[in-house]
Amino acid sequence: IWYENGNMDFVDGDQVINLPDVLQSTVPGDKRIAGALWLGSRVYLAAGLGIIVLDADKYEVRDTWRPSATGADVRVDALATDGAYLYAATAEGLRRGAVSGANLADFRNWQTISGNGLSAGPCEDVAVASGQLVVRRRDTVFIRRGSLWDRAYQGRGQLVSLDAGSGTVLVGEVSGGRGNVTVLDTAGREKERLS
Repeated sequence: IWYENGNMDFVDGDQVINLPDVLQSTVPGDKRIAGALWLGSRVYLAAGLGIIVLDADKYEVRDTWRPSATGADVRVDALATDGAYLYAATAEGLRRGAVSGANLADFRNWQTISGNGLSAGPCEDVAVASGQLVVRRRDTVFIRRGSLWDRAYQGRGQLVSLDAGSGTVLVGEVSGGRGNVTVLDTAGREKERLS
């Protein structure tokens, strides 16, 4: 369980283990946590200063990565992986680094992904659905097909979340004070709308 202020609790059966390392860290920067991605025994936290890497077996912080173009702090709003790359939705845009063989603590090992239908600029969310990369930017959801980005969904209201399942993309939005979830297939076709 992570909290916006950077504090974390690991729940193991009926035991709760607090990990206040990020909250109490003297490292400057925005330590608010926006989301988490589990890969094996590592937990990657999307945070205001970049990506915080945790060792879930040892309940400790392993590293902090700053996937910006210059190595400076950059707000990371979401993380996803397709097995080959780790993708970060950042204030600078969509960034990616190789999952294996690259030192992702070195900002030079991160690449900006844009063009072919996805303009440069901030991304709010990223997910992988059935091997396809999905990105939320402002009021639009894009799905990558090969090297091209298709505009898959234009929001009817304010888009607030993106999630992916097996063959589906879930888009959360708020319109007129009401929350809705639109379910898309990986081709971007609307399957259903839940109110």
